Amino acid sequence: MKKYKLILLILLSLISAYAFSTTKTTVLAVVEEKANRVDFYRADTGDLLGGTEVGELPHEIVISNDRKLAFVSNFGIHDYDQTIGTPGNSISVIDLETFKEKYKLITGDKNAPHGLKIRPEHSSELYVNTEIDNQIIVFDLNTNQIKRRFPVVPGTHNFIFSPDGKWLWIMSGKNGVSKIHAETGEIVGQYKSDTPIRGLSYTNNYQKLILSGNNEIIFLDPTSLQVDHKINHLNVDQILYSVVTPDEKYILSPAVWNNEVLVIDAQKENVIKRIVTGVDPVNISVSSDSQFAFVTNGRNSHVSKINLHNFVISEIDSRPGSNGIALFSKEIESPSKKIDTKNYLSIAALVPLTGDDWKYGRNLMLGYEFFRDAVNQHGGIKIGNKFYHLNISYSDTQSDMNHLPALVKEIQDQYPVKAMLDYYSKSLRDNSEIKNISIIPFFTKLNAYDQVDSFLFEDFGSLNELQKAFSNSLDLNLTEEGLRSYLTMSFLKHSLSKNLYLPATSNKRRSPGVILLHTSSGVKEWDYDWAKQLKKRGYPVFILDSFTPRGYVDRKTIGWDKAYYAQLEDLNYAYQLLINIGEVDANRVGLIGYSLGGYSVLKAMERNSSSPIYCPPFKLAASFYGHAHRFGQTNFAGKIALFWGEDDDRAPLSGALALIKNAKGSDIRLFHYAHAKHGFDNSYLPESVELKDEDGNIYHLGYNATAHYQSINDLISFLYQL
Repeated sequence: MKKYKLILLILLSLISAYAFSTTKTTVLAVVEEKANRVDFYRADTGDLLGGTEVGELPHEIVISNDRKLAFVSNFGIHDYDQTIGTPGNSISVIDLETFKEKYKLITGDKNAPHGLKIRPEHSSELYVNTEIDNQIIVFDLNTNQIKRRFPVVPGTHNFIFSPDGKWLWIMSGKNGVSKIHAETGEIVGQYKSDTPIRGLSYTNNYQKLILSGNNEIIFLDPTSLQVDHKINHLNVDQILYSVVTPDEKYILSPAVWNNEVLVIDAQKENVIKRIVTGVDPVNISVSSDSQFAFVTNGRNSHVSKINLHNFVISEIDSRPGSNGIALFSKEIESPSKKIDTKNYLSIAALVPLTGDDWKYGRNLMLGYEFFRDAVNQHGGIKIGNKFYHLNISYSDTQSDMNHLPALVKEIQDQYPVKAMLDYYSKSLRDNSEIKNISIIPFFTKLNAYDQVDSFLFEDFGSLNELQKAFSNSLDLNLTEEGLRSYLTMSFLKHSLSKNLYLPATSNKRRSPGVILLHTSSGVKEWDYDWAKQLKKRGYPVFILDSFTPRGYVDRKTIGWDKAYYAQLEDLNYAYQLLINIGEVDANRVGLIGYSLGGYSVLKAMERNSSSPIYCPPFKLAASFYGHAHRFGQTNFAGKIALFWGEDDDRAPLSGALALIKNAKGSDIRLFHYAHAKHGFDNSYLPESVELKDEDGNIYHLGYNATAHYQSINDLISFLYQL
């Protein structure tokens, strides 16, 4: 018996040791300004380890030498350039064992503490710069009392120490850089640049200071305070905290207003990569092995993790407004292996973030990112019966459209993108080299956005509430470009959630699918009814809305040519979307169109069409009363089915019969229905209604239940050929 007890005790101890085993892990500390928090994440997996609330609008963080405490400045102000808020007066001290705030160090009366550092060779001295009263405050960490203080140059925002702790290097924006005796506060030298200095660091050998300016990086001799040399003409605006990777291979420079990090070859001193990380990249921390760089994005809800071997970005979800950042090692309980059950939808955007159009591109990205963060915070985008976390990968076009094909290929090679957001209105869709990805239509410039379909504002209720939410979230006003990019994303969400019908299936083979083109009235309830019928029979369906993103009300107000051209322009977008997101077989896609849409599907299948618009290779097309009388001699690819009412006086049956005669050699089948008018399948119509067209001609619409139900059976029979 004793023997069995001993064995049991040994087994329990082994299980206990396994369950609570720890490993040395790199921890990422992130100051989340908008959330008034500091959270701690595993740097390898991004898993949240813990966190704590701190003061208002915290900014910077530093880790104690013994890795037991973190110090966080509660700045209280949004930014050096945007003084929104109430100046703070404290430093939060966080226990790195529990990840909770222990206490606060008080800096004074609303003096806005910002930069903070532990003095080298003096581990009990914490230096803090306060921006309202332009001082350096020195705390004795043994007593948590202020030990001394001294004045600094107005505009001082942050600082670093010399490696021996003897000198302070103060950066003060447009007032340049000052060299200060760390003990006495005596200013022993100053350097003034032509541009504001917003970042300050050493080269790895401490022989030069690296100053981050506007469109330039300055290398300063720390002894003479003379410029050694510059890297300029970087095609960006203000650069913040540049860092050198530990292996001295790269200089990484966050260009805050351009939303990108410059990767500069440290030897050749040229830009080799522009990596768009998020809105307002601020701080960068590089792993000790130079494998990864972590970037905070001041107006986003994520930290960007850059693989420094291939420059591919992944993201660590955070709370809003990531700012200060620090890496440190800590014994962490080994996580049990878990499967990431989250579904991801990855799309891409090419935007001009540098060059002549950088402000336009920045505003576009603000709209995209505001939408992305808002939708992800509420569970993601619903497609079928699943919710998807939205990722957007960006590339900077540098305001040069000649870069577009190469950038599209690069971003497709690096990321599993399913669709791409257009640049301006049709720059990507008009490029003949870019055909193998779904290009989302960019929302048209309108005179009155408050008249846009209400479903595009459904997350906020109205345009006015959207503008308020945008301003509250980003501390910026919503521009027209930002609104158009937001509406583009909202339209995409609606298209995927409401207009994409995916049958539940366990079949791993890709199935045939259908694109449905609406009538002259735009997408209406009867389009959804047809989609439900087809989904019930196993067909994925995408209802293509070509009017909403263009601001079109109906065909009558814009004319025939504009209306059908819009549908043809959107066909490749719909085709690629159905393939990449609906996972449909690319060789088994069919078209179904009604009235105007019925005409458009015939134009899409026309072999000798003079239209410059690219149409994918559809296998078949079904045209319901599609104005066949508008065609002359022609020829069609694939299989065609015509569905017509014998009493149609809007698009007469005689036109369908003539089309068959004029399209010799084409595979066309005609289904016609007795006593059926134009719109015979629309159950929302009465049996007959008299109308006038724009030329004053009288015609009739009417529902015919018999013809409707027969046409469903006939259509399904035709679709078997997919």
